[in-house]
Amino acid sequence: PDLVIGYQASRYALDQLAVRRLWGQELRVVVENTTSAVDAVQRVIGCTVANRRLLVLDYGRHVYTFLCGEGPGLRLALKPGVVPTDPELLVLEQAVQVRRASMLQTARYQTLIDQRIAMLLQLAPEDLFDVRRVAVEWPELPFTSALLPCDGCGELVLETHLVFDGDRSVSYTH
Repeated sequence: PDLVIGYQASRYALDQLAVRRLWGQELRVVVENTTSAVDAVQRVIGCTVANRRLLVLDYGRHVYTFLCGEGPGLRLALKPGVVPTDPELLVLEQAVQVRRASMLQTARYQTLIDQRIAMLLQLAPEDLFDVRRVAVEWPELPFTSALLPCDGCGELVLETHLVFDGDRSVSYTH
């Protein structure tokens, strides 16, 4: 279902922004979750973390902001209640995740997921998302390919990911 949500958001944004140069540097996206919706955005839009046109913020919400050139961005937020809470699905999901689901439970779980996917694919984007134009400033993200050794562990780290601790340069994790 998350993949479908990311797909629907991306297709709607492309239509609304009338993007002519899909693979150009003008199009950028901010995604506020780390679900498989991010995979759909990367595939449909062509923005990735590596090409520095996708910013992933793990706020745990289905919010997508698409920017094309200067001007306001298009913010899509999944509407409350559009994906109904299904207690049976949640119980089965937990059993599947901890590998304690029977074959019958796993099959039922997949059926419920398939039903949710079908429902999401049938919804118009306007029924799925709250849509608004927002002012967004794209952060200046430092870029370098320079690798330097961490004075804490000795491993090579991108220079932009080192912090200074007195006279030592260490990775964020130290």
